[in-house]
Formats: sequence, structure tokens, C-alpha cells
Amino acid sequence: METLGIGSVPAATRIALRRRFQTQVTTWMVTIPIWLVEARILFAITGEWFASDAPVWLREDLRVNDPSALSRAAWTQLGRDFAQVVPFLLLARRTSSAVATLFGAYGYRYSRVDIWAGLINECAKIYQTRGAVHGRLELENLRYSVLAVRGAASMRGTVPFFAWRRRYLARRHAADVAATFRAVAAMMDANPREGAVKLARLALRTSERYAEGRVSALLDEEEMVPRRSGAEAVRLVFAALMIAAMATLGAAFSVPSQIVAVAAVLAIAVLYRHSIPRGLEILTLLAALLLVAR
Repeated sequence: METLGIGSVPAATRIALRRRFQTQVTTWMVTIPIWLVEARILFAITGEWFASDAPVWLREDLRVNDPSALSRAAWTQLGRDFAQVVPFLLLARRTSSAVATLFGAYGYRYSRVDIWAGLINECAKIYQTRGAVHGRLELENLRYSVLAVRGAASMRGTVPFFAWRRRYLARRHAADVAATFRAVAAMMDANPREGAVKLARLALRTSERYAEGRVSALLDEEEMVPRRSGAEAVRLVFAALMIAAMATLGAAFSVPSQIVAVAAVLAIAVLYRHSIPRGLEILTLLAALLLVAR
């Protein structure tokens, strides 16, 4: 901190780091058994459905041993694994947040503060070596710090799960903060020392706001770099891929057209939930993919 000249560590950040290290072992002791129980229950429920209630063709594909990589059975088994693992990971993240609130075990909740502290330490090394460790920052600490920003709202536990509007705004803000981190890190190509100081200051401010529970104000507006949003193009490409996949799989597995159409509408509704008219336009545009595959 003294090397970079960005001031002292805020009290909220110091308290968060102290709580993380003091309760880390307790967090493991409480959380891991809960995760094991959740995994057992979730895999038992989904496994029972796949074994007895799933369609006949699905059960037959799941019984195939060592299917070839491009066969329908291989893709079916991959989808089964995906359907089991992803819900467990989402549930585990919510559990980690709840454990901190119920048991005072803050090991996972404040692990993000520790990640940002590591980023500040790397920035200090860059400042001292005039950019000699820039590549290591790009590959390790910056990536983890950006991921920590994007998951801040869910892990901190200050935004209720069913407060959809607040969660959406928190995610938007996190995306802006992550883009700011990357933009400032890119400055190191031209001026490593100046970029290191700016990035460390952003990480320090973010860690303080997160420790205080201000996940929708991790940085001030004047600190953030305007973000070039390519979200619309990404959504359009993703929507086209999903519709094409639904149409192809529906035709291959003889799924009724009505089910494929409903699935397509639901997928578009999720992608464009904040702009339904735009979503309907995209669905109309991509409907030809469904018709061609049928």
C-alpha cells in the first residue's frame, strides 16, 4: 500500500480479511457436509427420474457403455451430467452465502476480498519492477478478480434472491466494474506503473464496498470506464444457436413440434426478459430455422 501510495487499508476491508481467516476452518467444517447432503439428494432425485420416468429413448441412450464421441448416446449422457452438476453448483453457491449468515462462517463470503488483496499485491510488484510481471497479472490475478466482481452480488448475500430488479442492476453494475478493471489493466502496456496504481486503487475501493455490502456501488460512476456493450450481438448469436440446436435435436429425437416451439419461446423469453418486444422480433426472425429442420 505504501509502495503504491494509495492510502491505508480501510477498516471494513481489514475486518473482512480477519473474519475470513478466523472462520476459514469453521466454514469448511460446516459447508462441506451440507454440500455432500445436497449433492446426494439432488443426484438421487435426478438419477431416479432418468432411470424410471424419462422417455424410453433417453433411458436407452443412458444405458449405452462407452458411446462414440459424436453419437446421440454420448450427447445424451453429457446432457444428463450437465443437468445434474450445474444445479448443484448453483445451489452450493447459495449455500455458501447462507452459511455465512446462519453460522457466522465467513470463509467463502470474504474470499473475494482476499482475491482483490492479492491483486493489489501484484500491482505493487508491477510498480516496483516497472512492469516485469505484467504477464502474470493478466493470466492469474486479473482473471480471478474479474470473476470475483461478477459473482459479488450472489455471494455477499445483501440482495434478496427474489429481488429480480435489484439483482439485475447489481449484475449490470458488476459487468461495468469488470470492464473497468480490464480497461485499466490494458493501460499497463503503455505505462505499467501508472496502470498498476490505478488498478490497485480500484481493487481497494471494490474490496471496501463489498465488505460493507454495497454490491451495487462497488465503484463510483466517475471511476468507471464507459463499456462498449456487445451484449445484443452475443444474445442474437446465442439465440440463433439455441434455436438451431432445438430444431436439430427435435427432428433427430422425434420431439413433437409443439414442444420444440414452446421450448424456443421460453429460451427467447429468458434471453430477452428485459425487452420482450425485441425478443418477439428475434423469435420471428429465427422461426425459419425451426421450419427448415422440421
